[in-house]
Amino acid sequence: SPSPLKRGSNALPILSKEGGGVVVERHSKEEQAALLLMGLFVQDDSVRAEILSEMSEPALPVGPVLNLYKELAAEYHQDHSSVPQQSFFGRLRGRLEAHVDRETLLPIFDTACLRAEQLAAEASSAQVRGHVRQLSSILKADDLLRRRKVFEADLRRAESAGDGLTT
Repeated sequence: SPSPLKRGSNALPILSKEGGGVVVERHSKEEQAALLLMGLFVQDDSVRAEILSEMSEPALPVGPVLNLYKELAAEYHQDHSSVPQQSFFGRLRGRLEAHVDRETLLPIFDTACLRAEQLAAEASSAQVRGHVRQLSSILKADDLLRRRKVFEADLRRAESAGDGLTT
């Protein structure tokens, strides 16, 4: 199936307000994958368990995408038994509206949810699950590459320090 990230431009445009103007930000392929997964998590409760098992904080790029994930996870795990029924989207959006970093988080949240809603409307549930697996693979590959680079840098430092870790 075609990549869910290759619709229109290859970069997910995000509008944010900086200094009173509107700035279009571009996100990496990994950030786009994470945002689309979070959007699908919000929009489609049939894939939430799979997405939750596939995503983790250490695997996400540092920055607004990771901050959005932390808020999503916190809201999902919060006990809502004493509150009137409200959609997960509504609860999370309310949480983000009160967040100190709302100027950054709300635009990426809204865009991610819109993209996920469009994707889910055009795809069968089996195709959506396939997209979740594909997007998760992108995040896993990026995480592996990042960890490998850290390991290689640590190895180079150890070799140059001559600490005897290498033979």
